[in-house]
Amino acid sequence: MKAVVMAGGEGSRLRPLTLTRPKPMLPVVNRPLLGHILHLLKEHEILDVVITLQYMATQVQDYFGDGRSLGMNIDYAIEESPLGTAGSVKNAHPYVADGEPFLVISGDALTDFDLTALLKYHRGRGALLTMALYHVSDPLDYGVINVREDGRIAQLMEKPSWGEVTSDTVNTGVYVVQPEVLDLIPTGRAVDWSQNVFPEMLTRGETVGVFQLESSGMRDLVRQARPTNIEDIIALVALYRPGPMENIPKYLACKHGREKPEFLHETIVPVVEDTYGVIIYQEQVMQIAQVFAGYSLGEADLLRRAMGKKIKAEMEAQRARFVSGAVERGVAPKQAEFVFDLVDKFAGYGFNKSHSACYAVVAYQTAWLKANHPVEFLAASMSLDLGNTDKLGTFKQEAERMGIRVRPPCVNRSEAMFGVADGEILYALAAIKNVGRQAMEHLVEVRREGGPFRDLFDFARRINPRIVNKRAFENLARAGAFDCLNPNRAQVLAAVDLVLGTANASAQDRESQQVSLFGEESAAASAPALPAVEPWQAMQRLTEEFNAVGFYLSGHPLDDYRTSLKRSGVSTLADLLARNMQAGFVAGTVTAKQERKSKKGNPFAFLSLSDATGQFEVVVFSEVLARSRDLMEPGSSVVIGVEIDRAGEEVKLRAQTIRSVDEVVKDAGEGLKVFIEDPASLEPLKARLGERGKGLVSLVLMGEGGREVELRLKGRYRVTPQIRGAVKSIPGVVEVQEI
Repeated sequence: MKAVVMAGGEGSRLRPLTLTRPKPMLPVVNRPLLGHILHLLKEHEILDVVITLQYMATQVQDYFGDGRSLGMNIDYAIEESPLGTAGSVKNAHPYVADGEPFLVISGDALTDFDLTALLKYHRGRGALLTMALYHVSDPLDYGVINVREDGRIAQLMEKPSWGEVTSDTVNTGVYVVQPEVLDLIPTGRAVDWSQNVFPEMLTRGETVGVFQLESSGMRDLVRQARPTNIEDIIALVALYRPGPMENIPKYLACKHGREKPEFLHETIVPVVEDTYGVIIYQEQVMQIAQVFAGYSLGEADLLRRAMGKKIKAEMEAQRARFVSGAVERGVAPKQAEFVFDLVDKFAGYGFNKSHSACYAVVAYQTAWLKANHPVEFLAASMSLDLGNTDKLGTFKQEAERMGIRVRPPCVNRSEAMFGVADGEILYALAAIKNVGRQAMEHLVEVRREGGPFRDLFDFARRINPRIVNKRAFENLARAGAFDCLNPNRAQVLAAVDLVLGTANASAQDRESQQVSLFGEESAAASAPALPAVEPWQAMQRLTEEFNAVGFYLSGHPLDDYRTSLKRSGVSTLADLLARNMQAGFVAGTVTAKQERKSKKGNPFAFLSLSDATGQFEVVVFSEVLARSRDLMEPGSSVVIGVEIDRAGEEVKLRAQTIRSVDEVVKDAGEGLKVFIEDPASLEPLKARLGERGKGLVSLVLMGEGGREVELRLKGRYRVTPQIRGAVKSIPGVVEVQEI
């Protein structure tokens, strides 16, 4: 295990102490801050350390040298000019690029955390990043963490009041990191977290994947607030919590000049001027007590704690102290009482600004990464959520919205984790369900050693079937990972026993050290023939892919219906929510159905659906269920009239009507333009278009050198999304467009 100790900052906040020495060299108990960290690492047998340096680097190097005096190995990653946090870690990457996880810790942090236990936990979880947590008896002054049963963080609240505390687990700020994340960041780029951020991106609400700003409610708030600097983001992070949220309309109205701020008293103006008269932070409560009622800052902190705990006797004593102090300063008693009540109300849920600022800086960091390196950022974000198919689907949609292609998984191109190539995201093999990260890392290692796989049996002869088992092979086939070797996924899946038989035989030969007398070419020539199997139709292909990936990756069953649905007044759920609609029509493909009974015995159902923008759930009550049960089977595509209920971040959909997509769009099609590169396609095309209707059909014959000849067929034909899909599946048909 290695550690990266961040020690390159100038320590400007500690000047003049840091005018002659870097911050990590400031003494604490006769030892530099950095020395305490190195001793902690040594206690946990982390002896290989790289220290990142820039400001007064020689002082650190001269003091600690190569680490032999401490019984350690110390390397230094020197920055000629400041690279910022991400750039510094990337600069240190060559020293820890052995594929193993490494520790990241600040060179001026004082902690005695059990690093050995942290590392053991990280290895057992298989995560890309693990946060060290700790249990405390009084969590009010910490970042409180709520952790799900699977170990993932569900919620983080900074310095909550007792009424909001739901956990005694807090964040220590120590992390274990896998090197894959850093591999996606370009080398030598200067990353200034506090200045070089594109707030315009936040203004547009493009915050999917941005720390603290990615929930739908927060994205709406960002759009409304139109932040232009770090102070705006700090305020939004503090406001978007239960309690302070009621002040959002007032804050926005004053920020955009629709209302004038109310400052209560002239002494309070400097305290709340930057937040437009709205008390947001606990520091503001303390400052108001100081300037308005004559508190010392120590007394003001006691007031803040008393207001947070709501102890009646203590509150009465504080009220008397606050009012008398304000009156002594010339404030009328009634006004003093009013200000105390107002401050008390805000203090009960006020956020600590220093913590909100930390969150805002990280939000700016991730926003900068997304704006400047969107492909790498999204790929890294997807790797961090490798097992969360809902988040992966969301990131895939965000990539498409940003014009970034997500290439399907491929055994000859993809890595185990998400990667980047030629400005595109390569889908991770390990993100396919039930394949296992270890198995996919083995697959990739085999490919690196022996080159791309030539066919299915070459794949079988080279992999270890004990690692890449039958279930993994089947889901790789369903997901299309073997398309580069054989595009007929049905045939690949049908050949699983044949392929694994070859794999087992080859593995036995390797173990017994037997070698073919005729070499690999003979083995390839003697490969058994694959079973004759018809390719899956488009819908089955997508269904199998959905089962293996968790969402529709290469396409969606509603793709051929998109234009017709739009003509019929049907929206996506994302569009309805973006327009704050209370009701509307949405289309989706049913992925699951659960029927239950209410306490009164009435049947109802939860219907899980997917559209091109993601997954969603609709509750179907008894009357609609009785009328529409036959339309609700998994794989069916339907149009649902929904009522939308919002409760904070939660959105609930209630079905009012359910109709099949085909019924809704049957009269919506107007015509088709079919692009053909093979004249042999004309006969099957004629068969597909045999039914008369209202639509016009044009054929575009594609010749050499980019020449095209367009012919309009005589008569009119029935044009539906199913017919369009059937035409697209004809060999030699390049594209089908609606006209």
